[in-house]
Amino acid sequence: MKRFLIAFAFVLLIGLLTVTSVFADLPGSGWWSSLYVQNLATGSVDGTIQMTAYAGGSSTDVYGSESYAFDFGQALAYDPGVTPNYGSGGSYIGFDSSLPSGFEGSVVISASVPVASVSEIANFPNGSVGTNGGTACARYQGISQDMASTELMMPKVKSNYFNHTTTFYIQAAGADSDVVYTFQMNDGSIYTDTISIDANKMYMLDPASAGVPTEDCGTGSATSPCYGSLTLSATTPIAAVITEHPHTGSPAGYALSTRMQSAADQDTVLYHPAVKNDYYGTMNASAAVMNVGLADAYVQITLTVTNVDSRHSAYIGQQFTDFMILAPGEAQVFDSYSNNLGGMPAGTYASAVIESIDNDDYDPQPLISSTNDKKRSYVPGNYGINLYAGYPANNASTDLAGPNLIEFVGNITGAVTVQNVGGSAATVQFSYYEYGTDNVYVFETTTPLAPDAAINTYGISNQTDESVFTIISGFTSFSELDGKTFSVIVHADQAIIGLVAENSPTKTRDMCNYEMINYVP
Repeated sequence: MKRFLIAFAFVLLIGLLTVTSVFADLPGSGWWSSLYVQNLATGSVDGTIQMTAYAGGSSTDVYGSESYAFDFGQALAYDPGVTPNYGSGGSYIGFDSSLPSGFEGSVVISASVPVASVSEIANFPNGSVGTNGGTACARYQGISQDMASTELMMPKVKSNYFNHTTTFYIQAAGADSDVVYTFQMNDGSIYTDTISIDANKMYMLDPASAGVPTEDCGTGSATSPCYGSLTLSATTPIAAVITEHPHTGSPAGYALSTRMQSAADQDTVLYHPAVKNDYYGTMNASAAVMNVGLADAYVQITLTVTNVDSRHSAYIGQQFTDFMILAPGEAQVFDSYSNNLGGMPAGTYASAVIESIDNDDYDPQPLISSTNDKKRSYVPGNYGINLYAGYPANNASTDLAGPNLIEFVGNITGAVTVQNVGGSAATVQFSYYEYGTDNVYVFETTTPLAPDAAINTYGISNQTDESVFTIISGFTSFSELDGKTFSVIVHADQAIIGLVAENSPTKTRDMCNYEMINYVP
């Protein structure tokens, strides 16, 4: 029987990490990590998963789990703050021997069927884990065996740039690996060295340990010695995730995370479902782009307005364009601060298409990209922030998976954002699978979604009519979704990409999000 392997390069429980001269941990204490796995085996095939945790550093400790079964669309979760309840019909699972307080390491999930997975990194109070005053939250995709690569890239690296630092967690995916890292900073400086990682083990790398400065960073990212990009070149496949966090501060108010990108994430056309300019006076979202080709690239961004606030001077459906020229290996940012959103005014929320243009002077070059999304908040640092990777056109599909979504549970809620990247208007159908039950709530867009446009489900349990979404089956009122946790399957009749985001309406916790998983049934 074929096994499907998923790697999580970063798992934390209560306590501080063990730090050496070449390791960098997250600031403060109370960090923990959870993971969520969703069954994508269509038809009547039941799936099973098992977890194996590998302690980091010099430890040889390994922790296993029993085999857990679940149906298509459903999800199982490991959360150190929640008592496992799988045996009584719940969705929460555990290890045979509980991971000890202070555990730091990596996890490999073995599955009998295709699965989608995400992990959460946080420090907010959660049962027995977290810390008082902690508000940080970040999520990233689990990395399947097929996604591990010998070449990985990240277009946005910070080394105490306005008190933001990026830390990298690199896992050898099944075999020992020698890894060459190269930081290319925007002042032209380069820092490179080689590290060795044992099979399935994790190595933490931060820019300062490589010699990247943390002072005299300047005020503009385009020429800063503390802002740049990272490439990893390994002798065997590796998986890696990044976490951006405050350089100093305890407890940390925010964190943001995504996986590093490989050749499979490169394309001449990339999609971003959420770019914002002072939306409601509290939200801004940028798009950082890296040219990973061999020649200069003419990179154009086309923004399609999907939402506006009361101060807006734009209208829904209006488009704005801008461009930049990127040298090979160079990364720069489209954002309101750089005044390169094509004149898109304040008060707007847009989806974006980023393209390396083919014209008389430039040939198309492969690109990768990511987005920072920021919202003013009451958390330490005064804003919540999250991160997602751009979506390459070649990975788009008609089906998406999201292993975890909450709808107004406590003071937290989430939403699914879907962008139509096909050539025609699309009907988009959402299936919400309630955790710990067999309940499935199905609804779809009332009006087809236009090409390049995006739609989101924020506050759907408050929807009192079917002007935006129409109920298909499983329930009679959108209010039935309130107070529940779900996994999500999205299907459309055009190619789509998607994002799951989570925030605190009371602005008392950090935002977090993850890229939905495109798959083919």
